[in-house]
Amino acid sequence: MNEQSQADFKIDIAVRISDINYGGHLGHAELITITHQARLKFFSKFSLKEDDLGGAGIIVKCLSVQYNGEAFFDDVLHVSITITKIGKASCDFNYEITKNIERTPVASVFETVLFMNYKTRKLVRTPSVIFKLTK
Repeated sequence: MNEQSQADFKIDIAVRISDINYGGHLGHAELITITHQARLKFFSKFSLKEDDLGGAGIIVKCLSVQYNGEAFFDDVLHVSITITKIGKASCDFNYEITKNIERTPVASVFETVLFMNYKTRKLVRTPSVIFKLTK
């Protein structure tokens, strides 16, 4: 089991008006959509697709969010992704999200994903490509 990753990925994503909820700030559902977008861009950087990582797709098993501050329309979110743990059929992603030039904390997101063969609907071993992302 790999406990620490060297593969950090960073991306900036602007908060859109459609990301704002009735409270006037970034909504919780939209925050998760932003982390999903960041994960897709992370995979894309390595010419990978979320639904075909060496024959496996991913499904989210666990998701935890700790809010550290608000984000508003036109804030620039700085999303940093680190793979922190790789299991037999899973891996953990940590997302640290800050905003604007000051890097004001917005949220920390922890996510465990499982690897699955979408055709058989069964879990599969962690694809070797995931280990390569952490070297």
